[in-house]
Amino acid sequence: MVKDEEGRPLVGQDYVLGTGDGSFRKGRLDAEGRCLVEKIPAGPCFFALKSAEMKGVGKVHFLRLQFMDEDGEPMAGMPFELVVGDLTFAGDTSADGRVIVDVPVTHDEGELTIWTDVDREEEPYVWPIKISEVAEKKA
Repeated sequence: MVKDEEGRPLVGQDYVLGTGDGSFRKGRLDAEGRCLVEKIPAGPCFFALKSAEMKGVGKVHFLRLQFMDEDGEPMAGMPFELVVGDLTFAGDTSADGRVIVDVPVTHDEGELTIWTDVDREEEPYVWPIKISEVAEKKA
């Protein structure tokens, strides 16, 4: 179940699921804020909502990707780095495992790295990202 900051289910939100083989599945959350995607390839994947209510300066892609471990638990507090063109965004995933970044619409392709340990000693997960596929442009 996908919830907002107040713990309410997000109903009817469009989402994108990126799978380990580089393919994308798109859909809409149901009446309880859930999505069901069957027969996805094995390997790391990411989940992104395609809209967000955030204020930005200029036009940006609102990137909101949620990462879960193999047990379905959020990858909370893990360091990440998103390199898009000449820009680098770095931080830690949120308590619910989200990477939250506002990327200028002038940049569309990049690479997202998430480490599974705070010391960045373990082998990280690395995904190529086409920003416009997993985020929505807003002014």
